[in-house]
Amino acid sequence: MNFREITAGGIAPGVLYRSSSPIDPRQGERRFVADALLRRTGIATVVNTADCRLRFRSFAGYRDTYYARLDATDQVALNMGHSYASEAFLEDMGNGLDFISERPGPYLIHGTEGIERTGYLCMVLEALMGASKEELLADYLRSYEEYCRVEPYTAPWRVARAEAISNLLTFTGAADEAALDSMDLAAATRTYLLEKVGLSEVQIDLIVAHLSKK
Repeated sequence: MNFREITAGGIAPGVLYRSSSPIDPRQGERRFVADALLRRTGIATVVNTADCRLRFRSFAGYRDTYYARLDATDQVALNMGHSYASEAFLEDMGNGLDFISERPGPYLIHGTEGIERTGYLCMVLEALMGASKEELLADYLRSYEEYCRVEPYTAPWRVARAEAISNLLTFTGAADEAALDSMDLAAATRTYLLEKVGLSEVQIDLIVAHLSKK
């Protein structure tokens, strides 16, 4: 079900989680396990990267989930696309991050499989919190390894790694992978959030403060 805690960089334990969908019927039995873990971990704020609210409320069995018991003000439904540099995606991401800045944790970020859009958003937060390139790649690839059963260093794994590097280049502005090794990733991510996503310094500082402590 791809449900796990993230503690990369300065993210405190018990604050940030990622998962495949706890409610989408296409996830089969996985969704029931993810929903149970959502309840067990005491998640207070949910960022759904995949759906609009109307759509996920129409999922079969939704009303019987713990997810459905969360107040509407504890959920944000972004319905994000996959064009990470597009204005629409940046606007959606800004709405999601603004939501995090205003709400207490613990947080769950999920999509359908919890790999691509969720992975991108989690990479941004991890980098902002001071994660190294190695930590960022390891967390992104873990989803492919555990959810998709991709063996490390195989051709599909290398494709996934190239995807992760592409994500890093998108939000850090680095010219290539080699440039990432000498870059202050946290500073570059803060600049991205300010200049591309449109967050304020206050919003970014609130996100950092929320992720730094339980």
